[in-house]
Amino acid sequence: MKESFRKEKWGRSIILIKYPGQSLLILMEEVGEVSKAYLNREPLDNIKKELVQVAAVVVQWLEDLEDDSFSYRDIENEH
Repeated sequence: MKESFRKEKWGRSIILIKYPGQSLLILMEEVGEVSKAYLNREPLDNIKKELVQVAAVVVQWLEDLEDDSFSYRDIENEH
């Protein structure tokens, strides 16, 4: 169901997670975009669009954690 929602909304999966920890990096980048839009006093519609991206990353991350395959050992193996 989550994949069909993404395809309906964006035409593709918005995030392809390749390694543990990538979700955090993507989330921080999106939060930075919100900060930039806010500090530059961009129109509220732009800020809302950036906030939707933050929410999408959070939802994706939560859904990825639901599959029970996440382990902090995976993060240690990245280094």
